[in-house]
Amino acid sequence: MAESARGSLALTDADAGGARERFLSAASLYERAHQPFWSARCRLQAALAGAGGPPDRRLLDDAAIVFEQLGALGTLAAAPGKGNLATDPSRPQQGYPRGE
Repeated sequence: MAESARGSLALTDADAGGARERFLSAASLYERAHQPFWSARCRLQAALAGAGGPPDRRLLDDAAIVFEQLGALGTLAAAPGKGNLATDPSRPQQGYPRGE
């Protein structure tokens, strides 16, 4: 949690690279703690923090897969600057099968 707070603080200081590094560190810590939602959220934040470039598609895809598995695509849809990744047909589709 402290690492993600440091990432947010780095963003307020206009340090996109530092924010990205902190968010990725937080994602790793949440993953080790078996907290997939928070890990995915930190990966999403890292991707959107960028470093002056477009969001990192791999991080966005990884986060989207976890949000989909958890039934939390609203989190992805609400993220600013992520495009339309929640419904993007080119995004890898993984997760739990849904009954029709």
